[in-house]
Amino acid sequence: MTCFAASSYAMVVHGRGPAVGGQGDFISDDHNATSSDIVIRNNIINNIKGWTNEVPAAVEDGVVLNDARGAIFQFVNSIDNSPIAINNDGTYKGNVVADLQIMVAKAIKDDFLADRPEAQTGVNTISDEIINWAESGSDVYVPSYRCNGDSMHHVSKGMIVIRVEDTRGFEIQDNSIRDVTNLSPEPFQNCADFHAGASSENEAEQQAGNVRGISVAAVRGYSLSKEKSLIKRNTVRHVTSDNAKVIIGIDVQGDSKEVRIEDNTVDLNRAADADDRDDQYIALRIRENADRIVVGANKFNQEESFERRNFRNLRSDMKKIPGHPDVGGLEWELGGCPFARAQGQVRK
Repeated sequence: MTCFAASSYAMVVHGRGPAVGGQGDFISDDHNATSSDIVIRNNIINNIKGWTNEVPAAVEDGVVLNDARGAIFQFVNSIDNSPIAINNDGTYKGNVVADLQIMVAKAIKDDFLADRPEAQTGVNTISDEIINWAESGSDVYVPSYRCNGDSMHHVSKGMIVIRVEDTRGFEIQDNSIRDVTNLSPEPFQNCADFHAGASSENEAEQQAGNVRGISVAAVRGYSLSKEKSLIKRNTVRHVTSDNAKVIIGIDVQGDSKEVRIEDNTVDLNRAADADDRDDQYIALRIRENADRIVVGANKFNQEESFERRNFRNLRSDMKKIPGHPDVGGLEWELGGCPFARAQGQVRK
């Protein structure tokens, strides 16, 4: 089962487990947990519009406040900072969703809802302080917000038209991507910190407005034939976003190896050219931890970015993803997402 959110996609290929974290830092050593021999060919993906909504998550003692199903307790609207569950004076502002979240949290606290494995109520992190604040009607609360997550605190990754990760052996070939628009609003400003589940290459970045035409991360060539994976003869044209930090035609991230990129055409914006290094348009980006990537005979109308190789050990540096606590062994049997046990999430 693969579950994804916090992003807009046309096609997603991922390894075993939820695709709710950041782009992959490294590929699994377990070949049964990765995808393989993937072919994405001869697709026309045109006139795509999408957006993602950033949901600021209040944090107490390093833990985001979410209900028993993993949904964030939403204090404010990220678009205009207008109150949802908190008044301007810091008192509780009731609404049908927040009231139900508080009621269920109180029932868990008072043992009316038992924490049985099949109920998975241990996911709830709405604290006694929040329950008491809501019940008082006059107490003042000052939230501290963690940014770059969605309503289930999955990592926001913006729009990715074709995403391939955790894969050994793939061909992305002869696809046409054209007229892609990301309508995501401006990022939320009142951030105390950022979702630590993002990849090490995208830390402290609010990605909702970003666009990637083709994105691969934590990938390899073919295991048996030893041939390189292939990104070939694709076109990516006319991509816009008013609130992007980056708009990228082809992006290679994480500990990726043995990929050939050739005969592709990228023209993200007719008004942007390869000499303009200060805009957000990048035809091809090879991130710092990718290696043995062969690039040749492409037509790129915007800049190419090759980040300096970083020789740190990603596996030793890789952090566990903070978020929903582990709730036992029945997650996948009962659906699993959004609890994301396979992502290594832990409660700090």
